[in-house]
Amino acid sequence: MAEPHRQPASAAARSPGSPTVTIMVAGRAGAGTLVRIVGRLDAREAPRVARELAAVNRLPRRGPPRLTLDLSGVSYLDDTGLEVLLQLQDRLAAQGGELELQSPTAAVVRLLHEAHLHGAAGLRAPARELRPPTGP
Repeated sequence: MAEPHRQPASAAARSPGSPTVTIMVAGRAGAGTLVRIVGRLDAREAPRVARELAAVNRLPRRGPPRLTLDLSGVSYLDDTGLEVLLQLQDRLAAQGGELELQSPTAAVVRLLHEAHLHGAAGLRAPARELRPPTGP
């Protein structure tokens, strides 16, 4: 059963100060949690995203934490957003857990390749999803 952290706002309903990213707990099983992120994960949203992902990591669970981030809805990722993911991975690793990136969009894959993190330990994703982007 889904446990939404935030309700998605339609583009028309957003004001200039509204969040541009939505984070939802989409599923939980034992130590594993699936979190769906939709929107722009940028410098403006990074502090809130970091707080919300830390709160998800504090949810009760059995065993070391396993967090899967569904990134299929991330339209933009900048260096600050990437830093949020890396810090989350470090916290999970310190607890004996792991972070997996699921269905990363071209924007996410492009930044992972630019940062030479497409094969980094702890930032796991199926190999076919981390192929270098083609085109401009």
